[in-house]
Amino acid sequence: LLNVLAGNVGKPGGISFPRRLAIFARYGAEAALLLPPAVSGYPAVRDAVEGMRNGAFRMALISGATNPAFTLPASLRFGDSLLKVPTIVSFASFLDETTSLSDLVLPVPTYLEEWEDDVPPVGHAGEAVALGQPVVEAFRDTRAMPDILIAAAKELGGPVAAALPWNSFRECLDKAYAGMGIDIEAAYRSGGIFSGIPETGGKAPKAGSPALPEAAEASFAGDPARYPLVLHVYPSIAHFDGRGANLPWLQELPDPLVTAVWRNWVEVGPKTAAALGLSDGDAVTVESPFGSLQAFVFLHPAIAEGVAAMPLGQGHSRYGRFAADRGGNPYALLPASMEGVTNAPARQSTRVSIARTKVKGALVRTVHPEGQWLYENIL
Repeated sequence: LLNVLAGNVGKPGGISFPRRLAIFARYGAEAALLLPPAVSGYPAVRDAVEGMRNGAFRMALISGATNPAFTLPASLRFGDSLLKVPTIVSFASFLDETTSLSDLVLPVPTYLEEWEDDVPPVGHAGEAVALGQPVVEAFRDTRAMPDILIAAAKELGGPVAAALPWNSFRECLDKAYAGMGIDIEAAYRSGGIFSGIPETGGKAPKAGSPALPEAAEASFAGDPARYPLVLHVYPSIAHFDGRGANLPWLQELPDPLVTAVWRNWVEVGPKTAAALGLSDGDAVTVESPFGSLQAFVFLHPAIAEGVAAMPLGQGHSRYGRFAADRGGNPYALLPASMEGVTNAPARQSTRVSIARTKVKGALVRTVHPEGQWLYENIL
């Protein structure tokens, strides 16, 4: 954000959004290599959802690495749109909100059982490509999504088979990187391809004169009279966007600050809570113009007054017994709109109201709100 305000995007000393890594350009593969784009892919996602809704697709192939029926704003109505596609195929290891809508679910290996490569996200300081290989034998008779597509291409024959001439995804990786002159075996041993690591030491560059862009006025969905608080959502340290919620050990992992487990909460400042008549641990309904959910109050002395913050990750309706029915999904509160500069989802652009309600159970925390470990007196 500071680099954007100072006009340092794509400039030395600022943040970089390269479309290609120079490491590949040196091997002559820059033109052919597909890497993450410099801008958000959210507009394409919205276009795809609209296309499904209008009957533009005959088949949908969905990678199990994503769960758009859970992680997209409910106001986008991804699930309803997906069901308009005649044939839905998911490649997944677990049954979640998206795979439960599919006509066919093809089981794939977990990340511990498959070959893969990964490039750093845009803005990463160094140049590297991570290479992953199985660390355990496959527990079930599963096949990775790329291997299934390669096998299907061979069955189809013709130009489709010619476009995917390998026998497996591992062979694809090996030949692709070996064709660039990379010692693939050495790369596997070291865990990846590393080049262009920034040197340490030396003098820090002097800051240039800031070229501040004209800031757009912030806008939030919802009438302030009805929705007095600005909602801030953030990835859970245990579940990220919800992908880790099916693992009981992660559900048992206390949040470092709130120390809560198994449920979600909403953080508000002490003055905001007092104005709303709320106390720490109260069960509440959090409502936005797009949806509502139930949570528990956590009084956060460091949060700005007038703001309500919630971690993402909980609120699954599917995804196994450890993830289902663990509170509400904050994505249901969000608009489907985009941020104007990056085209990223506008996750911080809605207002909410908070009102006390009745909820079965309580927010379980390993530390008392005043800082003492629970049950320490039994020692």
